[in-house]
This record gives sequence, structure tokens and C-alpha cells, in this order.
Amino acid sequence: MKLLIVTLAFPPEKGGGSVYYKWLVDRLALHPEVDCIVVLTGINLKNFVYKERQITLLRILPNINSDIFILKLLSFFLNSIALFITVPIIITHYKIQLLHYHCRKNYLAISLLKLFQIIRIPVVADSRDLSPNLPLKNSFDAIIACSLNIVDYLKGKFIRKYIYYIPVPLYSDIIPGKGPHFSKNHIDEKYILYSGDITLDKGILELMEAMNILNRKNFKYKLKIIGHNKIHIFKILLSRVPNVEYVGPVSHKESLNFIRNTELIILPSKSEGLGRVCLEGLLFKKKVIFPPKIPEFEKYCPKFTLREISPDHIADKLMQVVTHDDIPQYPLEMHDQNKIFNEITMLYKSLIRTSPHLVNR
Repeated sequence: MKLLIVTLAFPPEKGGGSVYYKWLVDRLALHPEVDCIVVLTGINLKNFVYKERQITLLRILPNINSDIFILKLLSFFLNSIALFITVPIIITHYKIQLLHYHCRKNYLAISLLKLFQIIRIPVVADSRDLSPNLPLKNSFDAIIACSLNIVDYLKGKFIRKYIYYIPVPLYSDIIPGKGPHFSKNHIDEKYILYSGDITLDKGILELMEAMNILNRKNFKYKLKIIGHNKIHIFKILLSRVPNVEYVGPVSHKESLNFIRNTELIILPSKSEGLGRVCLEGLLFKKKVIFPPKIPEFEKYCPKFTLREISPDHIADKLMQVVTHDDIPQYPLEMHDQNKIFNEITMLYKSLIRTSPHLVNR
């Protein structure tokens, strides 16, 4: 198989998407049927092209991270031009048999290239969250949904037969007892943890106000927040809410440091695909407070799932969970990385085998 993967979520970018695509590329590189993997990702002026084994990393896509509308528009425009130019050239030069890409608004060009049949190979879209930035109809051969609520979301927009439920994988490098050694200062502190992008949709303002409520009740835990800050008001709130520490963005291994040593993980998202950090907390047998409206967590861990995103409810749930010894029980085997990798490669092979445009490749 000769594969092209298009994503801005790739190291050194941080976050769940970056961890997922790095895992996928590394696993594909070990697969005996994969001859070539080209990864088209965010620009790096020092190293545009990197090659290792059968992996070719092309760091040429414009990547402007900003909340300013004009800069977002510029990023979309530059990405569209780059994709229109580079994707057909890459497919031809490397004799690519399948394109797999991360559903983001900046990738509209891929949908158009497929619709106009400039791209004739199979296309797999990959929806990792409930973002409205989805591909156009009839512009892909399969779309991956990593959670049941994403499946339901996609059912309202696309024909069911094109939707493939392939859960979020858990990776071997986070098996308890393995991995990096941790500094003692993390172990000595009692804290609860939020890990993820700092946006309004993630419920961070409600969580901060919940901490204000708990501080008035002599709550004994500090809240540590790790992730990219994408809202200006967050810095103002930090100066006004005691007992909250903003660590900033960290690597995946560093985030596991905090997870291993926290008392509790909370993810009060208003809109969430699944929440990789919740699964990692479960793997380390930590208390976890899950976001609402995620079928997997509502089914197996209803006592630990938020019903709504409000400061009072978050504060009540935090107090309830930290004062009891119960730990959520959840079937993590459904996220086995080997099973999930096999499902992805089987999908690839099925699409390549049945594509009428790959007879001579």
C-alpha cells in the first residue's frame, strides 16, 4: 500500500490528534503491506522534507493558529492553495493508492479535488470530534468516527454505509508502570487536573467559576490546567481565582506525568468526541469526571458523568467524587490499539481493492 496522510495535527503540534496520527504513521511503517507513507503536515522552515524508512514527511502546509478572523481566513486561503497544488503532484509522484485526512475546515480543497475527480483514488475522511467542519457530500469513500456520538452526528449528514465506527486507540507507551520517571514535586501535591485546549467549548470558564465556589468551602485540592490557551479572558481569570495553576502546553509524555499523579481528571466539555485524556485516566485507575452526552461514558460510568455544564453542577460533582473512594469502571478493551489498527488497515485494503482507478498501480 502507498498512502498519503494529510493532517496539521502531527508532532511537534500537541494534543490528541497529534498523538493519534503519530501512532498511526509509526504503526503503518511496521506493516509488511505498506510500501510508502507520505505525511503532508504543517510547515517547518528548517526542515521541509524528512525521510525515515518508508515514511516521507512533507512539512509544507501553512499553519496559522489565531483567533483573529482575518488570520483564520488567510490560513484557510493559503492551505487551500497549497493543497490544490501539492496533493495531485504527491499522488502522481509517489503513486499513492489512498488518501487519509483529518476533517478540518482548512481541508475543503481535498473535497473539491475529489468531487471534480482530480483525485480518483479512495479518500478516507477522519472525524475526531463534533466539529461542523466536515467534508462535502460525495467527496470521500469512507469517514471514520471515533465515538458513538460522532457516529450519530454523521448519520444526520451522510449515508450510513460510508460511516465506520473505529474507537480512539490507547497506546502501549502509557501502560501503568512504564514510561518516563516523574519529578517528586508532582507527587507531593494534591491536585485535580484539566488537560486539553483552553476554549469556551471546553467549559473552562465554568470550571474556573466552580473552583471559586469550592474555594469558599475550603476545597483542599488545587486545579492544574495543561493545554494551549486560545481565549484571552482565561489569563484574567487566572489572576482572580485562587488555587488554580496554569502549566501551559506540554508533550504527551509530560501530560501522562500529571495524569499518573493527580487525584482526579475533569473534562467539562460542552461538545466532545470522546476525550482521550479520560481514557488515559481510566487506564491509570484514576477518578474521572466525564463530559455530558457521550454514550460510552453515560452507559458505563453514569455516576461520574456531568449532566450539564454549569459552575454549580461542576462544583457539586467535584465535591461528590473526591469525597468517595469509588473509581469508574469502563471496558478499556474496546480501545485496544492492535484491534483498532487492524480495523483501519482492513478499511484501507478494502477500498484499494475495490477502486476502479487502481487497476494498474
